[in-house]
Amino acid sequence: GDNLMPKWNAVFTGVEVAPTEADLESTGPIEVSLPNSAIGDDYFDWLDVDITGLSLGQTVLIERFLVDNNQGIINSNAVLMESHRVQDGYLPLTGDIPNLSSVEDWDEERDGKIWTQLGMFGGLANMPGEYVIRVSSPLDSFPAATARLTIEEVPTDQLFYGRVLDGETPIPGAFVALLQPLGPYSEILFAARADEDGDYLLYAPYPDEVDVVAVAPGYVGSFRRETSRVIGSDEWLEHDIVLTPGTVTLSGHARRAGTEEPIAGLPLTFLTVDDANDPDGRLMTHTWTDADGAFSVRVTPDRWSVLVKAYEASSRNLLEPGGEGEWIVDMTDEVDVADLVLRLAQADCVIAGYLTSEDGEPLAQVQMMAMNLETQQSAAGYTLENGSFTLPASTGIWEVFPFSFDLEVARHPGAKDTRVRLTAPNQSVVIYPTAPEINAILEGHMSYESDGTPVGGLKLWAQNIVNSELVSVHQSTYNSDGYFTIYLSEGNWFVVPDPLEASKLRLLMRNLPRLTVVHDEFYVEELEMDIIVVEPERMINITLKDEEGNPIPGIPVHAHMNDGTDDYDAFGITDGNGFALIPAKSGHWHIHASHSTLRRAGMRQIPEAHLMVPPVEGGEASADPINHEFTATPFSDEPPVMPTTRVEGGTTLVVEGKGEPGNLYDVEGSFDLLDWLYVGRVIALDGEFAITDPINAGHQEEVTDESGDRIFYRLVKRR
Repeated sequence: GDNLMPKWNAVFTGVEVAPTEADLESTGPIEVSLPNSAIGDDYFDWLDVDITGLSLGQTVLIERFLVDNNQGIINSNAVLMESHRVQDGYLPLTGDIPNLSSVEDWDEERDGKIWTQLGMFGGLANMPGEYVIRVSSPLDSFPAATARLTIEEVPTDQLFYGRVLDGETPIPGAFVALLQPLGPYSEILFAARADEDGDYLLYAPYPDEVDVVAVAPGYVGSFRRETSRVIGSDEWLEHDIVLTPGTVTLSGHARRAGTEEPIAGLPLTFLTVDDANDPDGRLMTHTWTDADGAFSVRVTPDRWSVLVKAYEASSRNLLEPGGEGEWIVDMTDEVDVADLVLRLAQADCVIAGYLTSEDGEPLAQVQMMAMNLETQQSAAGYTLENGSFTLPASTGIWEVFPFSFDLEVARHPGAKDTRVRLTAPNQSVVIYPTAPEINAILEGHMSYESDGTPVGGLKLWAQNIVNSELVSVHQSTYNSDGYFTIYLSEGNWFVVPDPLEASKLRLLMRNLPRLTVVHDEFYVEELEMDIIVVEPERMINITLKDEEGNPIPGIPVHAHMNDGTDDYDAFGITDGNGFALIPAKSGHWHIHASHSTLRRAGMRQIPEAHLMVPPVEGGEASADPINHEFTATPFSDEPPVMPTTRVEGGTTLVVEGKGEPGNLYDVEGSFDLLDWLYVGRVIALDGEFAITDPINAGHQEEVTDESGDRIFYRLVKRR
C-alpha cells in the first residue's frame, strides 16, 4: 500500500519556538492513553486524551494521524488531520470564561499531567480507519509517545458501494463522503476511504436523498450537481464516482494573524465559485495543512474559494474568516499559484450560554454558531450535556444561533437569533437561547405548472414572524424530486426560497405557504401544501443605487401580488451593477428591498414600491421589461433619536415621544443604527406617548454613557 496510496500532506517536525524553562527540563517517561480507544463512526462527542510524565507547566504538541498499515506506524502515507499545542496547567480565559470548544488542559492543574478532549463530531473526523494520537515536544525535549485509536464502521440497513475512478483507472485511497444536502456548504454525515483498488463501501444512516462526493490528491470531484442519489430502505446501491485530474497547482500556508505562526492539521475545502464569488455547486476538493501549515492541491482552471469550517477554527481559539478578497483565487489563466496565505484571527472575547427547550430542558450536542455582522467572521461549538456552550469571538455585533439541522434532528424547529455586542477585548457575555417545540410538520411538493416537472435542489426557508420580527429561520430538505419537509413551531409562518437560487432560476411561484400554527402540547399537526411555478408574462427590471448613482449589489428583492384568488411571489438579488430581474404576471405588485441587508450596507430602509404590470398580448415574457429604480440613502451623522428617561432605580427604560394625535406607531430601538429591535406598539392619543422598553432594560447604563454609546429609538407609522 505504501506505493499506491496518495499522499495528502507530509509529516514535518514543525517550526522552532522559544523554549520555556519547563520545556527544557528532563521529563519522562511520557505516556498517552485514550479511555475510548475504539469507537464507531457514529460517535458524536468529545474523545478524552490523558497525558502523564510531563515536567510542571510543560508544552506538548498533540497530533492525530490517519494511518494505513494496521501497525500504528506514522509513515509517509499518514494524513495529519489535526494538531494542537497544549500547556500543562494553562487554560486561557476571556474574562473568567474558557472556550469549551478548544483543546486545552482541562484539569487546570500545573501537575505534569494533561487531560484534554478532541472533538469527534462526524464528517471526515469520524472516518473509519486506524489513527495514531502522537504527543511530542515542540523542542524535542522528550521522546514522542503514541496511542492508537480505531474508528469502526457501524453497519446500517442501506449502503453505497462502488469504485472511485479516473476514467476507467481506479484511484486508491480516495475519501468518499455522504452529505446531507444543506446547500453550498452542506454537512458531511459519514465518510469512508477507498482501498488500493479504488473500491469503497459507505453506509447510509437512513433511507433518504443524499449527496455522494469523493476527493483525492491531484483530483477534483463533483459537488452538489450530479451527486444526488436517493437510497431506499434496505437498499445496496452501486455507484461509481469519476474524478477529474487537476491541471494547475494552488498552494500556500495557513497562519495565525499577528504572530504568523503556522496552523497545522487544519482542514481546508476548495469550492468553485461564480462571478459573484458564490459557490456554483460544480467542483470541490479537500486537504489538510501539514505540520508547517503548508497546503497544496491540484485544481482545474476555474475560480476557487478556500473555506475553513468554523468549528475547526474555534477549536484553536481562532475565528473563521469572512468576506472575500484573498480567499477567492482565479485560476482561469492556468498559471500555478504558490503563495496564498490564509490568515485566521485570534479570538479575544467569548460568548457563553445555555441552550434549552422552552420548558427549560438542556439541549446537548447541538452546534451553536455565531457571525460577526461587521467582519463576517464566524465561530462554532457544540453544546454539552447541560446545554452549555462557549464561542470564541471578537469585538463587534454578533448574531448567535443554533445550527438548524442539529435542532431538527432533536425535533426542535429552530430558535430565535440572539444579538450581542462586545465593545472591547477580553469581554465575555452569557446568553440563554431557547428552542421551541414542534407543533406542526409541513410537507409539500414544488413543480412547474406547464409539465409537472419537479423543482429540485432548491433551498427553502421557513420564517416565523411575530410583531414584524423574524424569530426563527431554518432550511428544508433539498430533494431533487421537489418534495420538502419543514418542522414548525407555534406562530405565523411564511415559506420562501433562497433569493439567490430563486433569482438564478427566474422562479415565479404561486401559493407559497403562509399559515398559522397553534400550540398544542398533545398533538403535532400534519400539513400539506404544494407550490406551483408558473410561466412569467413579463419581467420587472429593478435598479438599486445610492443618491450618487452608485450601484448597491447583493440586496435581496421580494415581489408579491394577489389576483384575488392566488398569491404570487418572485425573488431576486441585485448584481454588481445594482440590477435584479424579477419574473411577474399581470397585476398589482408590491416590491421591497431587504431592510436588514440594506442596513448592513449602511443604507436606510426603502419604502415599498407599487407597480402595475399590464397584460401582454399572447402572454410572452419576452416583452419589454417594466423598469423601476430604488434610491437608497445612507445613515446620516444625526440619527433619529427620541428622549429616554430611567425610572425605578435605573432598572426600567421608558421611551417618551411625540406623534400625530390618534395615529398608531411601532417603536423600535437600536444600538448601532443598523439593526432595529421591536419594542412595542403605541397610540399617540393626544400627540404624546410613553412606553416601557423591556428588551434593552439590561443595558440601561449605555443610555447615558458619556461616550455617546446610547440606545436610539424611532417611530414606524402603522396608520
